[in-house]
Amino acid sequence: MTAEPLALYVHWPFCVSKCPYCDFNSHVRSSIDQHEWRAALQRVLLGRRYISRRIHDLQLLLDAADPGINRQLIRYGGREPEQKFLLEHCLEPGMRAFDLGANIGYYTLLMARCVGASGKVHAVEPHPHNYALLRENLRRNCISHVEIENVAVDVRDGVRALLISERSNWHSFHDPAITTEASWREHYRRVMKEPIWVRCRSLAALLGGGPPDTARGEPVEHLVGE
Repeated sequence: MTAEPLALYVHWPFCVSKCPYCDFNSHVRSSIDQHEWRAALQRVLLGRRYISRRIHDLQLLLDAADPGINRQLIRYGGREPEQKFLLEHCLEPGMRAFDLGANIGYYTLLMARCVGASGKVHAVEPHPHNYALLRENLRRNCISHVEIENVAVDVRDGVRALLISERSNWHSFHDPAITTEASWREHYRRVMKEPIWVRCRSLAALLGGGPPDTARGEPVEHLVGE
């Protein structure tokens, strides 16, 4: 006995103009974010949390449940163009670079492309879930000249409590309270969850073979020791 073929109709409720005879629930829009809408459908209808998207000729696996960097990349296909510009103009083939807080690997991949196979990128990321995506995104792009480590950078080796945010790129060792009364305060308010303990390495231990050509992430003056 063969099963009947299954067909699924998915209503795409956006139109350039509304036809007078149309009785569908639809909305007139000159443009919509196709990537975010598709990701939402995949997440809700198919139960698919992870979305694969090509960004800057790089293949990234993104977590649609994360309202931080993952969702920004799904929605906009990029992030912080000024940082991308600086990396592309400061890094050259053969250089040695560090990504201190690599998250899911978006900047790590950009750095790896800039330094080429003759160069080296060292990337550290303390959060286990971010680290798993970082490792997977390097694998997907067949990049072998990046060395990754599941640690945080601190003034000394050891362990430390990492404050966890709902946004994967907002985890922090520091109290994120904003004291200003400016109107943008609420937009950047960070609600932190219970901390997790992570392994730390000192900047000196990470640098090992000498100073890098470029380092991105935690300001170095915070890591020189006490």
